[in-house]
Amino acid sequence: MIDGHPARALWVTGFTDFFIPEVDKRLAETGNYGIEWQETHGGSVVKPKGVLEGIELGLGDIGIVTTIFHSCKLPSQAISAVTPFVAPDARAVAGAVDEIAIGANIAGTLVVLGVVAIVNYEIFARGVFNQPFRGTVEVSQFSMVLIVFLQLAGVVRVNRHTRFEGLMILRCGRFSGPGADAAQGGQCAVLRHHGAGRHGGRSS
Repeated sequence: MIDGHPARALWVTGFTDFFIPEVDKRLAETGNYGIEWQETHGGSVVKPKGVLEGIELGLGDIGIVTTIFHSCKLPSQAISAVTPFVAPDARAVAGAVDEIAIGANIAGTLVVLGVVAIVNYEIFARGVFNQPFRGTVEVSQFSMVLIVFLQLAGVVRVNRHTRFEGLMILRCGRFSGPGADAAQGGQCAVLRHHGAGRHGGRSS
């Protein structure tokens, strides 16, 4: 275990006096594994701000990371430090942060559906009544920014980017038939077209 704070720090004593004995007790109940603990703190290996980087470099297998120093790398862990409300129960805070991320993601999805509805209304109103909705472009532009920030927490939560898998499903053969074959052929044609454009046209 590595940490940059002295042994008398509250979180270090909690790690030493509670976490390590509790882990050893639970491992002893199963009898399958055991851990040989080596504690290095007080800045002997890393400074307080360098624990996360020290773990990434392999200087320790586990460490006490002060998340306030790494708000860019651990954004979801810093919410309790920048919000006007918090709780002494870490599980309650983690649960609230998770619910906020899920709620924001749902709100972003609803905004996407709203943009789709506005664009379809624009097409219908312009084509049928020749009375387009004049704010379609502005609403769509601002909504795209809103969607990004609303769903960013969800992306961090699941640790992956959102993606559209419709064409991937067709390529993997989960659906078959003339429609699927036509869609797959169209996708390949688009890819070949862009590939030829990047390489200056067809090769002889």
